[in-house]
Amino acid sequence: MIVDSSAILAALFGEPDVERFVRAIAEASRCRMSTANFLEAAIVVEARAGIAGGLELDLFIERARIELVPASVEQAQAARSAWRRFGKGNH
Repeated sequence: MIVDSSAILAALFGEPDVERFVRAIAEASRCRMSTANFLEAAIVVEARAGIAGGLELDLFIERARIELVPASVEQAQAARSAWRRFGKGNH
C-alpha cells in the first residue's frame, strides 16, 4: 500500500475516516510512503503541533512499519499528472 500524507494527518489529528485509514494501514502487508509525502506531512504536523507533533509522526511511521522511499523525478511528474486528473477540484 502507498500511504499518502492525508491518511497520516487524519490519523494524527483524529480527522474523519481516521478508523478506516488506520485499519487499512494496519492490515496492509507492506506500506510505503515517498519521502516527499513524508516531508509534506512533517511540515503540516510540526506547524500545528510543534516538535512534539513531529515526534508523534515519527513514532506513527515506525509503529505502522511504513517504509520511506525516495521519489524520482519521473515519479514526481507521474504524481503531478495524477493530481491534475484526479486531485481535489479536478474531477
